[in-house]
Amino acid sequence: MGLPFQKQAEQAQEPLTDKLISITFSDTPYAVPQKALRIGVDTTDGITNVVMPPPEEAAGNTIEVYVDTFTSNCTINGPSISEITLDAVDEYSTLYSTGKDWREVDSNHA
Repeated sequence: MGLPFQKQAEQAQEPLTDKLISITFSDTPYAVPQKALRIGVDTTDGITNVVMPPPEEAAGNTIEVYVDTFTSNCTINGPSISEITLDAVDEYSTLYSTGKDWREVDSNHA
């Protein structure tokens, strides 16, 4: 009986980050926390690189990366993902971790 409560306590210590995480070029390369949900990117000062966590650590999570201020590209890469480039304001990529790889489930980039 103690195990479910232990698991709940562990989950309570690592809640999903439902608020926006804002990053800029100075954060490059930005390692996305496995519990993140939304990453807003400001590329005003240069190409900004977003590095996804290993898919096995983020199994079942969906993470959206979008460009909110654009001057340069935003690249998204990491283990088990082909590089994605966002190159305009309001472009986004929504990625889902299967536990084995990252899958782009929604996007509006070229």
